[in-house]
Amino acid sequence: MNEKLFDKLLRDDINEEVINLPENMINSIDRTLKNLPERKRKKNIKGIVAASVVVTVGIGLFTINPTLAKDIPILNSVFEKLNQVFNIGENYVKYSENINISKIHKGIEVTVNEIVTDNSNITIAYTIKNNKKFEENIKYPHIRIDKFKVNDRDYGSGMSQKGEFIDEKTYIAYQSFHFMEDKDIPESFKLDLGISGIGNVQGHWDFKFDVSGIGKENTAKEYNIFTPLKSVSLPNEDIVVEKISLTPINTNISIRGVYKSLSDNKEEDNEWFLFDDSNMQIQSKSAGGSSSGENFERELIFDPVKKIPRKLKVVPYKYINSEDTARTVISEKINREYPIELSQGEIGKLIINKIEFLKDKTLVHYKVEGTAPLYQYSNIFFIDDKGNEIWGEFDKIKKIDERTYSFIWEAEPLDKNKIYNIGTLNFDEVIEIYEGFDIELK
Repeated sequence: MNEKLFDKLLRDDINEEVINLPENMINSIDRTLKNLPERKRKKNIKGIVAASVVVTVGIGLFTINPTLAKDIPILNSVFEKLNQVFNIGENYVKYSENINISKIHKGIEVTVNEIVTDNSNITIAYTIKNNKKFEENIKYPHIRIDKFKVNDRDYGSGMSQKGEFIDEKTYIAYQSFHFMEDKDIPESFKLDLGISGIGNVQGHWDFKFDVSGIGKENTAKEYNIFTPLKSVSLPNEDIVVEKISLTPINTNISIRGVYKSLSDNKEEDNEWFLFDDSNMQIQSKSAGGSSSGENFERELIFDPVKKIPRKLKVVPYKYINSEDTARTVISEKINREYPIELSQGEIGKLIINKIEFLKDKTLVHYKVEGTAPLYQYSNIFFIDDKGNEIWGEFDKIKKIDERTYSFIWEAEPLDKNKIYNIGTLNFDEVIEIYEGFDIELK
């Protein structure tokens, strides 16, 4: 760890205060002490205190979120802060291992704070500190990876990431790496991570560290792996569902298959709506895969299940039109008479129960009915009197009741004296839904 950073963590003026630390933090501190030069080692750590505030970011957009702007001790998990914003799940906090190693290049300090793994995913939480305001040199601090080795082995993987500004010079983020390998990720391993850029700034932030499996002591018995080997014939492909892995972090589904027509599968692969045996939808996270000619492999990643279901229900679908010019908007004028129903085509509808025009925000109370509520719910927007669409941030939509699929969208403040419509899209022109099938888990 950088000496200056470590000095910040060791405050002489609070050396009489005693803080009970969790085992994973103690191990993290031990790792830090071992990495220090001999003359810098300390025998006692009495307290670690820091403060930060949270703000919200979009691509090329920097706005403060005052509801999250509060002092948070550094001992709090970065995953915990990210979960407050992105609702990634409390298990990322519960099963995380602290790393807390920093590298500085070109005035940008990157810290690998925490890591979470299951048998096919590695998720890393970062803090990025800039010696300038981000808006001066980096509009969006996307983390670019040029090296990722587990036990000196390159793994083919897909990657996704999200982040949040803490202040004008600090950004927290997480990256999830999904591995399409026959062999599971080991519980303990050596990770070699190379970062080649932060946004438009190129550089070198190279990390090598051990992942010991701390925080995972109870997860082995929580892993449930099924090999259904279920064959399904769809209109555009034949597939075999080879493996389903249920972990505290993800629901991972591995399939292989054959395209029936290569020309029909050049742009978009099939995706899935997934449901448990209570017919509750499981939120999709990401998908990836590889192909060689007509043969392909695909990995589908969803949120973890709350309990092990007897079966999973799958409703496959495919995007048939992603062009904005070919879409149909469905809208209704806001006249203070509720409910307002917005049809989304055969897939279902949105039901607007109330809209509150407040001084600092606009709140839309609504629920979703249809085939895939957790897909439909985010397609909602206002239309002003000039025909301009006013979309909100995805993460400003909060689930209120998961059984009834009720939501509140916190939108920007709108003038209650002006005329607005509220709208959605006709999904009949966007996706094609195929006949569903069940996968028995036994």
